[in-house]
Amino acid sequence: MKQIAEEVGVSISTVSRILNQDTSRKIKEETRNKVLSVAKDMGYFNKNLFALSTKEGQTLTIGCIFASDHESFVSPFFSALLAGMQAEIAELSKTRNVMFYPINWTQEAGVQALNDLKLDAAVLLGRTTLDTISYLKIKVPYLVYAGLNPIGDMDEVICDAKAGVKVAVNNLYKLGHREFAFIGSVGGLVYNEYRYGGYDEALKELGVSEANRQAIDCHLTVQDGFEATKRLIASSHIPSAVVCGNDMVALGASRAFMEANYSVPEDVSIIGFDDIEAAAYFKPSLSTISVPKQDLGRFAIKLLADRLVNPRNYNISLRLPYRFIQRESSGRRKTNRG
Repeated sequence: MKQIAEEVGVSISTVSRILNQDTSRKIKEETRNKVLSVAKDMGYFNKNLFALSTKEGQTLTIGCIFASDHESFVSPFFSALLAGMQAEIAELSKTRNVMFYPINWTQEAGVQALNDLKLDAAVLLGRTTLDTISYLKIKVPYLVYAGLNPIGDMDEVICDAKAGVKVAVNNLYKLGHREFAFIGSVGGLVYNEYRYGGYDEALKELGVSEANRQAIDCHLTVQDGFEATKRLIASSHIPSAVVCGNDMVALGASRAFMEANYSVPEDVSIIGFDDIEAAAYFKPSLSTISVPKQDLGRFAIKLLADRLVNPRNYNISLRLPYRFIQRESSGRRKTNRG
């Protein structure tokens, strides 16, 4: 605490009150944030979490923070990650006291919960802004990210979405497709989103001209995928192959094409991403990139527990494999297509 006080230029007692969350005296928010940031950089929280995790009778308070707009634990993808985390939390609870809280950051109640709970550590899920990531790093002593799009500068469990999308594009190209569209998150304020980048990079590497590659921006939901595909159809420039940001978008896209009397995959091939349970049972069943969703959650908690018990001054990035699953929604390009 003396080192932190010297670095920030405040008294040791001020540092002590901030680190011990003493609210009996008013402290400027700017000073509080600076002290927390310097303390984190100096490894203060790692040392104290180690003591907390090994002290008999103490309880670890762990959060799961859903950071994405329009996505939460009700989505098939995130609910699977949450199930994996809960299974590993159950194992962790055999050796120490653990409280586990799912928190939806995009809702006011979730922001309030984050302030009230005083988490010891948390798993961060979803795509979000750099400002939110920076803020959460200050508010939560230790963060692990789990998902498809790496953030960097923290422990992470990743299944590489960018590489997976490139596999999907190359598969469609080998099947003779030369006109493509991507439906999903294309840009905006989101910091960690690389699926569109994988699509664009793969087509450039294959030599597909800009005139033959389109992108329709939308949220990663069934409804948004449906509406985005209707806009694509209205443009009258229908590609022979569509790559979707996730399976939810792909299901919406399939529905929109079929309602417009396009046959999938005879007229348009579609590939999703995630391999949610519904993908195998939809008609036509959905070709997709399969992600080990529960394992993303399980290994995130394993990394979190390791960091608490064995403090270290470096980050670990754990990469889990994806695999392409060929189903009914994608096939060879018809040579006589309009």
